[in-house]
Amino acid sequence: MIFRWFESLIDAFKEPVDAMPPASVGRFYVFYLRQVWPVFLAALVVGFGVAVVEVSLFGFIGSIVDMTRGVAGAAFFREHGRALLWMGLVALVARPLLNGLHDLLVNQAIVPSLTNRIRWQNHRYVVRQSLGFFQNDYAGRIANRIMQTGASLRESAVQIVDAIWYVLIYTGSAIVMFAHADG
Repeated sequence: MIFRWFESLIDAFKEPVDAMPPASVGRFYVFYLRQVWPVFLAALVVGFGVAVVEVSLFGFIGSIVDMTRGVAGAAFFREHGRALLWMGLVALVARPLLNGLHDLLVNQAIVPSLTNRIRWQNHRYVVRQSLGFFQNDYAGRIANRIMQTGASLRESAVQIVDAIWYVLIYTGSAIVMFAHADG
Protein backbone atom coordinates (compact mmCIF):
# COMPACT_ATOMS: atom_id res chain seq x y z
CA MET A 1 0.00 0.00 0.00
CA ILE A 2 2.83 2.42 0.82
CA PHE A 3 4.52 1.56 -2.47
CA ARG A 4 1.30 2.21 -4.38
CA TRP A 5 1.03 5.67 -2.83
CA PHE A 6 4.57 6.59 -3.89
CA GLU A 7 4.01 5.08 -7.34
CA SER A 8 0.91 7.24 -7.80
CA LEU A 9 2.67 10.55 -7.07
CA ILE A 10 3.51 11.00 -10.76
CA ASP A 11 0.91 10.07 -13.37
CA ALA A 12 2.96 8.68 -16.24
CA PHE A 13 0.08 8.78 -18.72
CA LYS A 14 -1.46 12.14 -17.84
CA GLU A 15 -2.47 14.14 -20.90
CA PRO A 16 0.91 15.52 -22.02
CA VAL A 17 1.81 18.93 -23.31
CA ASP A 18 1.88 18.50 -27.08
CA ALA A 19 4.38 21.27 -27.69
CA MET A 20 7.79 20.72 -29.20
CA PRO A 21 10.46 20.21 -26.52
CA PRO A 22 12.89 23.15 -26.30
CA ALA A 23 16.27 22.91 -28.01
CA SER A 24 18.43 24.31 -25.17
CA VAL A 25 19.46 21.93 -22.41
CA GLY A 26 18.26 24.05 -19.49
CA ARG A 27 14.85 24.73 -20.97
CA PHE A 28 14.59 21.05 -21.98
CA TYR A 29 15.04 20.00 -18.34
CA VAL A 30 12.58 22.63 -17.12
CA PHE A 31 10.02 21.57 -19.75
CA TYR A 32 9.84 18.03 -18.36
CA LEU A 33 10.68 18.54 -14.69
CA ARG A 34 8.20 21.36 -14.03
CA GLN A 35 5.44 18.80 -14.51
CA VAL A 36 6.68 16.85 -11.47
CA TRP A 37 8.24 19.62 -9.38
CA PRO A 38 6.52 18.69 -6.06
CA VAL A 39 8.14 15.23 -6.08
CA PHE A 40 11.55 16.68 -6.92
CA LEU A 41 11.12 19.29 -4.19
CA ALA A 42 10.34 16.48 -1.72
CA ALA A 43 13.44 14.59 -2.89
CA LEU A 44 15.49 17.77 -2.45
CA VAL A 45 14.22 18.29 1.13
CA VAL A 46 14.74 14.65 2.10
CA GLY A 47 18.18 14.68 0.45
CA PHE A 48 19.08 17.66 2.64
CA GLY A 49 18.04 15.68 5.72
CA VAL A 50 20.08 12.65 4.65
CA ALA A 51 23.18 14.78 4.10
CA VAL A 52 22.79 16.54 7.47
CA VAL A 53 22.38 13.24 9.31
CA GLU A 54 25.46 11.78 7.61
CA VAL A 55 27.56 14.82 8.47
CA SER A 56 26.32 14.85 12.07
CA LEU A 57 27.39 11.23 12.46
CA PHE A 58 30.88 12.02 11.15
CA GLY A 59 31.14 15.00 13.47
CA PHE A 60 29.98 12.98 16.44
CA ILE A 61 32.52 10.23 15.80
CA GLY A 62 35.22 12.88 15.95
CA SER A 63 33.80 14.32 19.17
CA ILE A 64 33.82 10.91 20.88
CA VAL A 65 37.60 11.08 20.93
CA ASP A 66 37.41 14.48 22.64
CA MET A 67 34.82 13.18 25.14
CA THR A 68 37.07 10.34 26.28
CA ARG A 69 39.91 12.70 27.17
CA GLY A 70 40.28 13.00 30.93
CA VAL A 71 37.21 10.89 31.84
CA ALA A 72 37.42 7.63 33.75
CA GLY A 73 35.73 4.60 32.20
CA ALA A 74 32.83 4.43 34.68
CA ALA A 75 32.16 8.17 34.55
CA PHE A 76 32.08 8.32 30.74
CA PHE A 77 28.50 7.10 30.37
CA ARG A 78 27.35 9.22 33.30
CA GLU A 79 28.76 12.39 31.79
CA HIS A 80 28.05 11.72 28.10
CA GLY A 81 25.16 9.25 28.20
CA ARG A 82 22.60 11.72 26.81
CA ALA A 83 24.77 12.65 23.85
CA LEU A 84 25.42 8.97 23.12
CA LEU A 85 21.70 8.19 23.38
CA TRP A 86 20.83 11.11 21.11
CA MET A 87 23.27 10.04 18.40
CA GLY A 88 22.13 6.45 18.82
CA LEU A 89 18.60 7.62 17.96
CA VAL A 90 19.93 9.59 15.01
CA ALA A 91 21.90 6.58 13.76
CA LEU A 92 19.23 3.95 14.42
CA VAL A 93 16.02 5.89 13.67
CA ALA A 94 16.57 9.12 11.72
CA ARG A 95 19.17 7.81 9.28
CA PRO A 96 17.25 4.69 8.16
CA LEU A 97 13.98 6.63 8.05
CA LEU A 98 15.37 9.42 5.87
CA ASN A 99 17.32 7.03 3.63
CA GLY A 100 14.22 4.86 3.22
CA LEU A 101 12.07 7.88 2.37
CA HIS A 102 14.66 9.07 -0.13
CA ASP A 103 14.83 5.63 -1.75
CA LEU A 104 11.02 5.44 -1.93
CA LEU A 105 10.79 8.87 -3.57
CA VAL A 106 13.51 8.10 -6.08
CA ASN A 107 12.92 4.41 -6.84
CA GLN A 108 9.13 4.19 -6.50
CA ALA A 109 7.99 7.64 -7.63
CA ILE A 110 10.60 9.25 -9.85
CA VAL A 111 12.38 6.39 -11.63
CA PRO A 112 9.45 4.48 -13.16
CA SER A 113 6.88 7.24 -13.56
CA LEU A 114 9.01 10.13 -14.78
CA THR A 115 10.88 7.94 -17.25
CA ASN A 116 7.64 6.62 -18.73
CA ARG A 117 6.01 10.06 -18.70
CA ILE A 118 8.85 11.51 -20.78
CA ARG A 119 8.74 8.53 -23.14
CA TRP A 120 4.99 8.94 -23.55
CA GLN A 121 5.32 12.66 -24.31
CA ASN A 122 8.13 12.06 -26.79
CA HIS A 123 6.16 9.28 -28.47
CA ARG A 124 3.09 11.51 -28.79
CA TYR A 125 5.21 14.29 -30.27
CA VAL A 126 6.97 12.01 -32.79
CA VAL A 127 3.74 10.30 -33.90
CA ARG A 128 2.34 13.66 -35.05
CA GLN A 129 5.27 14.32 -37.41
CA SER A 130 5.05 14.28 -41.18
CA LEU A 131 6.22 11.41 -43.36
CA GLY A 132 9.25 13.48 -44.37
CA PHE A 133 10.42 13.56 -40.77
CA PHE A 134 10.72 9.78 -40.77
CA GLN A 135 12.23 9.59 -44.27
CA ASN A 136 15.05 11.97 -43.30
CA ASP A 137 16.21 9.91 -40.31
CA TYR A 138 16.76 6.29 -39.40
CA ALA A 139 13.85 4.66 -37.60
CA GLY A 140 16.15 3.07 -35.04
CA ARG A 141 17.69 6.40 -34.13
CA ILE A 142 14.26 7.97 -33.59
CA ALA A 143 13.12 5.05 -31.43
CA ASN A 144 16.40 5.14 -29.52
CA ARG A 145 15.91 8.83 -28.71
CA ILE A 146 12.39 8.20 -27.47
CA MET A 147 13.50 5.33 -25.23
CA GLN A 148 16.69 6.87 -23.85
CA THR A 149 15.67 10.49 -23.32
CA GLY A 150 13.44 9.73 -20.34
CA ALA A 151 15.97 7.60 -18.50
CA SER A 152 18.85 9.99 -19.22
CA LEU A 153 16.97 13.10 -18.15
CA ARG A 154 15.60 11.44 -15.01
CA GLU A 155 18.94 9.96 -13.94
CA SER A 156 20.86 13.19 -14.44
CA ALA A 157 18.20 15.22 -12.60
CA VAL A 158 18.22 12.85 -9.62
CA GLN A 159 22.05 12.90 -9.55
CA ILE A 160 22.03 16.71 -9.62
CA VAL A 161 19.54 16.88 -6.72
CA ASP A 162 21.64 14.46 -4.65
CA ALA A 163 24.93 16.10 -5.57
CA ILE A 164 23.75 19.61 -4.68
CA TRP A 165 23.19 18.74 -1.04
CA TYR A 166 26.13 16.44 -0.61
CA VAL A 167 28.57 18.96 -2.04
CA LEU A 168 27.10 21.92 -0.12
CA ILE A 169 26.59 20.12 3.19
CA TYR A 170 29.86 18.16 3.18
CA THR A 171 31.95 21.13 2.05
CA GLY A 172 30.29 23.54 4.45
CA SER A 173 30.47 21.18 7.40
CA ALA A 174 34.10 20.29 6.68
CA ILE A 175 35.02 23.97 6.71
CA VAL A 176 33.11 24.51 9.97
CA MET A 177 34.62 21.42 11.63
CA PHE A 178 38.15 22.31 10.59
CA ALA A 179 37.70 25.92 11.71
CA HIS A 180 36.30 24.72 15.04
CA ALA A 181 39.19 22.29 15.53
CA ASP A 182 41.89 24.85 14.73
CA GLY A 183 40.88 28.39 13.85
